[in-house]
Amino acid sequence: MRQLPDQLGILLCALVIAITGSYCKKDKNENPSPPHDRWETINSGKERNIGTAKWSFVINDKAFFGSTEGDLHIYDFSRKDWTGSFTLPSEFESRWACAVAVHNNKAYIGNGRYGAGQFLSDWWEFDPEASNPWRRLPDCPVAGGDGTAFIHEGKLHNTLQIDERQGNETIQRRVYVFDLATESWSQNFNQVGANCGSSGFAFLLNNKLHFGAGYNNNVPGSVFTKECAVYNPADQQTTKIAQFPVEMQRAENAITFTQNGKGYVLGQHKELFEFDPAANKWREMNKVPEQAALGPVTYLHMYNNKVFGFTTKGKLYEYIPG
Repeated sequence: MRQLPDQLGILLCALVIAITGSYCKKDKNENPSPPHDRWETINSGKERNIGTAKWSFVINDKAFFGSTEGDLHIYDFSRKDWTGSFTLPSEFESRWACAVAVHNNKAYIGNGRYGAGQFLSDWWEFDPEASNPWRRLPDCPVAGGDGTAFIHEGKLHNTLQIDERQGNETIQRRVYVFDLATESWSQNFNQVGANCGSSGFAFLLNNKLHFGAGYNNNVPGSVFTKECAVYNPADQQTTKIAQFPVEMQRAENAITFTQNGKGYVLGQHKELFEFDPAANKWREMNKVPEQAALGPVTYLHMYNNKVFGFTTKGKLYEYIPG
C-alpha cells in the first residue's frame, strides 16, 4: 500500500480541519445559545389592586403608583409590603400617558391625557419628605401626552409627545427643556432628529435617550415602525440604531429598564428584548410568565440593583439575568 507523501498528508489534514472548523463556527452563529434569564415570584406582602395605576416611579426604597382614583399607592421595598398612599392635589387632574422623571429624591410629573383623551400641559414636583409634598411648576409650552422625560445636568428634558394642532394629533419631535434651578422652560427648542413614532419604548442609558418602535402613520402599510434611535442631550445629536426585532401590536408605551450596561424592553405580549449598545444588537430574552392569580406585569422598577415587576394586583416578580 502506497503511503501519501508527508506534505500531502499534512495538507489534507489541514483542509479537513479548516472545513470542519468553518462549519462548526457557522452552525454556532446560526443557533445561538438560548438565554438563561428567568422571572421568580417573590413575597410582596398583602395584595394591593394597582390596576388603575397609570404612572409610577421609585424614590429611595419606595415605589409610587399614580392612580386614576386620586391616590398615590406606596410599596416599601425594605419592608416588602404595601404601606399606604398619598392623596393627589385637588388641582391635579387624574391622568395617563404622562411623563415622569426622578432627580434628587423628588419626582417630576407632567403633561399626559385626561377625560376623553384631552392633553394636559401642567407639571408638578413631588417630594415625599416635605410637609406639603406637592408643588405646582410652570406649565410646559405645549399640551401633550404619550411622551417621555429624563434629567440631564440639572435640567428636565421632555420629548416624543403627541400634541394636537389644528384638530390633528401630530408627533412632537421637539425637546422641551426645564431648568430645575431657575424653574423656567427654555424657549430655544432642540429637536430629535429621527421619527421613530410615539408611544413606543424609551430608556436612558449612558446619559443618552434610546427610543423607537412607536406609532407612526407614515410607515407604508402599517402604523407601527421598527425604527430605533439614540438622542444625546449633550450635543443634541440623534443616531439611528438597530431596528426593533418585532413590530409593536398596539400604540402603548412599552415598559423598560436598564441593567449592566444594557437596555431592556418589555413588549405588549410580555416578550422581553435586550439591547446591547456595544454590539448594536437586539436579543430576545425569556418571556414573562403570567399567572391569572397574580395579574399581568404592568411596571418594572429597580431597587438595590435588582429588577422587580409589579402586577395589576400588586404582586411582584424578580428578574434574574442569565
